[in-house]
Amino acid sequence: MKAKTTAALSLLLCAVFAVPTAASASDCHMEIDAVRVALNDPSATGVDGFCFERLRDEHKNGDRACDSLNSKLDGADTKIDEGKYDDARKKIANFRSSLDGLLYRAKPLISQAEYDSVNDALVIAEACVAGL
Repeated sequence: MKAKTTAALSLLLCAVFAVPTAASASDCHMEIDAVRVALNDPSATGVDGFCFERLRDEHKNGDRACDSLNSKLDGADTKIDEGKYDDARKKIANFRSSLDGLLYRAKPLISQAEYDSVNDALVIAEACVAGL
């Protein structure tokens, strides 16, 4: 009985702590698209999509900020297609820096909930691109 329990526990630990398989470019495109949805689609969760209307309408530089964020995601997708994974990681890092800049300032342009909705998707995309 102890041998069966030990074997079952070993199998469970292997399943829980298994090394994940390498990400594919297709997987990363999908994760970057999830960031794009969180950034632009207000129907995604109700707080998502601050670049759809709110930021563009409420701030004089809202259009520029949103266009820049979307451009960084497009750039990361392009770099992945070109096989330039280090450059894709840099584009994602630049996106993170720009997103952080919208919240972590004296007068934030986005709410914590808006930041979190994009950040949740971004963390997964960062991990995917890092695995390429």
